[in-house]
Amino acid sequence: VYDQVLSRGGNIDGKESETAKTGKYKTSVHHSRDSADKQWATTEVLVIQGLNRVLRNHFAQLLETTGNVKVEVGKSSTAGGAPWFVGAWSRILELALHAATRVGGRDTLDLRSSGLDLVILCSQLSCRAGVQAAITPARVGTNMEVVNGALRSVGEAKFAKIQDDDKQISESVSLCRKELFVSSFDTLSKFQQHLEDGQDDEEDLKSSYLEPVQVQVLQRLVGGLSKLFDCCKDEELRPVNLGDSQRLVMERLLLLEAKNIEREDYEARFVALLTTVAGSAVGDHTRFIPHAQQSAVDLLRDMVANGSGRSLKGLASIAGHAFFWVSDRDSSDGNNSGGPDVDAVSREAAKVVSDEINNELLSAETKAGVLCVLLSVFVAESDKESWKLESTAPAEPNRKRSFKLFIPIMESGLSNAGKLDASDNSEFLELVDLLWDRVGMVLALMLCPIHIASHAPYISQAANLAKLMKSAAEYAPTRRQNEVSLLLSSGVLKSIDIARDHATHDLSNSDGKVRSKKRHDD
Repeated sequence: VYDQVLSRGGNIDGKESETAKTGKYKTSVHHSRDSADKQWATTEVLVIQGLNRVLRNHFAQLLETTGNVKVEVGKSSTAGGAPWFVGAWSRILELALHAATRVGGRDTLDLRSSGLDLVILCSQLSCRAGVQAAITPARVGTNMEVVNGALRSVGEAKFAKIQDDDKQISESVSLCRKELFVSSFDTLSKFQQHLEDGQDDEEDLKSSYLEPVQVQVLQRLVGGLSKLFDCCKDEELRPVNLGDSQRLVMERLLLLEAKNIEREDYEARFVALLTTVAGSAVGDHTRFIPHAQQSAVDLLRDMVANGSGRSLKGLASIAGHAFFWVSDRDSSDGNNSGGPDVDAVSREAAKVVSDEINNELLSAETKAGVLCVLLSVFVAESDKESWKLESTAPAEPNRKRSFKLFIPIMESGLSNAGKLDASDNSEFLELVDLLWDRVGMVLALMLCPIHIASHAPYISQAANLAKLMKSAAEYAPTRRQNEVSLLLSSGVLKSIDIARDHATHDLSNSDGKVRSKKRHDD
């Protein structure tokens, strides 16, 4: 049916097509139905919603039809001998993705939303827990609906539960369900690629704002992903315990941007999709976070609360340099010295990481790895011309240095690095050595005086920097104590020199005198 509708319908590009003349009598038509393309788009929406209802109500019966045919997970469903339902499932996902990625304006919103709903539903139905895991029981149920203007009694919706441990479910049906879930999740990854390609196009057009329809589509997507997480959080999206698998890959601990993720690593792929949504263009210096981006950050927070270390790293990748810089309107205790742009989404992600870093469900290597990467972010950004630590250029008035959110990361990362240092795992020891190398480099950079025109030099965020130095001195392993002692000595000498410069520096305006005195006291 959908193939027939798709073949007859026109392409929706946001432009109205000419309608056929109906004679001397003119009929008033709503603007959402005043062209053949819009009418066919509505027909497509109805067909997709029909597919949604059929799968929701009869998935268990349809899945049972695959019981007598052998299915291998990861193999193409078009191969000879595959169950007809597997082939139909693949076709349904193709049609849903085609609808979800349709290009156009407001007229395509319902079509794109319906396509996403169908993809999410397919993922829910084919997961081990089933769609019922995401259903919140209603407080009041009347089992009534309006039919032709009258209230009619209807039966309560029932969902068959598909479980691998059910004795009535054969092994072939279980394998088929896994194959269906893999196909559904692959479709979500394809939609992620569509979003990333769209962001590349926006960068080419030098536009940093999403179209209103795309914002609504992203919000629909995140809402569906939240339901999918409720279904899969104990099975497919369960946090991976590296200790149980006896393997620790350094790249996974130290790289924030996921590269070459394995197909069956659903948790990492899910986090990558949410990171893409949260990092979507929202405009420069945006004061308020769009609903879709806020929902994505909140969902990542829920995953961290469930013990997902990858979600914590995903949030850290969104935050980036927001751990070290803050917008002028967000803080009054920072120091002006220029810096990179800090948008509202990055700042919110940084707050979540700072709040959740001490979660007991997170492993010690995750906390140490996040600290190690953020130290690398600081070093990389300090080399850029836009915010060098020593600069003679005037300060940008809308950016301030701030280490307030970074202090909990430093304390937790170093304390957990001490736990790793006590183990016999060679990869843990390698991570600890790399971490302390970067700690020494970052603290040395932070201790470099800031030179601002018409002002005496000063050390930015001296009070917070003292807390960072205290953490380094407290948790330094024996083999690193000499390096930390040298850093402390260097900080003392530089502080004395700067205090002497401030004491003898004559500023021309009273405001400058107050600011100079505050920095002298720090």
